[in-house]
Amino acid sequence: MQNSENDLKLSLSIVFPAYEEEKKIEHDILRASKFIEDNDIDGDIIVVDDGSRDNTFDIATKIKDIIPTELS
Repeated sequence: MQNSENDLKLSLSIVFPAYEEEKKIEHDILRASKFIEDNDIDGDIIVVDDGSRDNTFDIATKIKDIIPTELS
């Protein structure tokens, strides 16, 4: 049996390289999550914190409890 176009689901990983992004990382993750949900995409969000000395990692960690997000 062949799959129709309607049976195929797009898979997408959104990666945020982050350095000193505490002012916008929450907004970026929430927008990416909304995009994935609104478009019925099988997706994930990955935040790569490159040694920020601000609260970027802490904010991304807090959001991880609400929206599945990988942190590294």
